[in-house]
Amino acid sequence: TLDRSSAASDVYKRQELLRLTWEDVWRIDGFIELEAIKTKTKQRRLVPIQDSLVRWLAPYKGCKGLIWPLTKGSFHSQFQSLVKACGISGQNLLRHSYASYRLAQTQEPSKVAVEMGTGPEKLYQNYNKLCSPKQAEEWFSIAP
Repeated sequence: TLDRSSAASDVYKRQELLRLTWEDVWRIDGFIELEAIKTKTKQRRLVPIQDSLVRWLAPYKGCKGLIWPLTKGSFHSQFQSLVKACGISGQNLLRHSYASYRLAQTQEPSKVAVEMGTGPEKLYQNYNKLCSPKQAEEWFSIAP
């Protein structure tokens, strides 16, 4: 079970996503920029865009405005439908997957912690050795 602070953090991270605009994605080549005003920690972050993500985002090049222009409720509903269709369960699945595979890919907790807006000790404690570098390579090669 999640404690209140963990559940609140999950909600806030989702809110970061819901505040994200296409301009945040395209502003800096190779990175998604999360402006300080949009993050839980009130600190700007740059998240590297992996090669596979470039392919996922290609159809949206040139889009403007919010990435998810609908309501929070509709996002939650659509995401729950996707999770159910995939036959998976858990909290904050995409964030945890990114952390696990990115740490396995880079072997640099400090770097991944900066990308995710968390502390390196917490990141290392929670995600170290959950995935192999080969599994990370496979994860980050998933493309449309």
